[in-house]
Amino acid sequence: MRAKKLISHLTVSRITSTRNVIIVIKREGVAHS
Repeated sequence: MRAKKLISHLTVSRITSTRNVIIVIKREGVAHS
């Protein structure tokens, strides 16, 4: 139970960081264009 919760937490944080990276890339692309 605890391990499953930990895995889901890691997945959520990974998704959040990926989303942040995508936002930064889009922002950089807009700034360059």
